[in-house]
Amino acid sequence: MMARPFLIDDNLREKMQALKENAEANIFSMDDLLDIENDCAEPPGNRPGFAVLVPIGYCVCFSIEDQPAGYVRHLSVSVDAAGKLPSPFLVEKVMKLLGFTGDGFIDCEFNIEDIGSGREAISVLQVIE
Repeated sequence: MMARPFLIDDNLREKMQALKENAEANIFSMDDLLDIENDCAEPPGNRPGFAVLVPIGYCVCFSIEDQPAGYVRHLSVSVDAAGKLPSPFLVEKVMKLLGFTGDGFIDCEFNIEDIGSGREAISVLQVIE
């Protein structure tokens, strides 16, 4: 099995910075999250400014949400093939680019998220302290 390349260059750093700035400027309220949960609004990944497509076949979605635990960073990273996931090593690199603090997954809640069409994403949440 061949691994997918994921090049972190200045172009990608700029895209991740823009993604981070957009999330910080457009925090999802609890009402927004309930609308999304009830299919009354699009999730962040389907909205302009909250997702970046990265060659070759990656999608990075990032938002900040006002949840009961406090403000939370929410990252989802997926690939464009059913039954495949990005490597945890790659997700931790993206986490750093988006301002996650601490020691990677150890300081976060994470899970595998069903994103439809047989595809899944690694989803990471971290309370902002």
